[in-house]
Amino acid sequence: MTIISSREELVVLAEKLSQVSKFGLDYESTSSHPHPDAPLHHDKLRIAGYGLGLPDDTRYYIPIAHAVGTNVPMHDAYDLLEKLLHDTGKEVWAHNSKYEYTVTRSVGIIPKVTLNCSLLAQWLLGKGTRGDWE
Repeated sequence: MTIISSREELVVLAEKLSQVSKFGLDYESTSSHPHPDAPLHHDKLRIAGYGLGLPDDTRYYIPIAHAVGTNVPMHDAYDLLEKLLHDTGKEVWAHNSKYEYTVTRSVGIIPKVTLNCSLLAQWLLGKGTRGDWE
């Protein structure tokens, strides 16, 4: 995994992402249970960073609010995220897309992409139980 630590590295990553039609998304945040009924009003939810996985198995992590280490400027990281999630030609995969969707909305970004959920797919294929995905 490559950790993005500067605005310049973020620009290079944005160019790579412009070349793919799908990618994986995973947030690291201060809460694993955002309130689903009020996705835009999370007093305790803060995104620490997010990971992106590309079809060629390269993975990137963008730290934006870590107490230790170098963070990418938050507005730059959110600008990239918004650009990606507003590109209707992209397909996004997340393990729990309900969580990713809720967290994304908590920072004021409304995804317009096709958002796929591997957790739901796992359940539909009989690989999990109801308790695994609630």
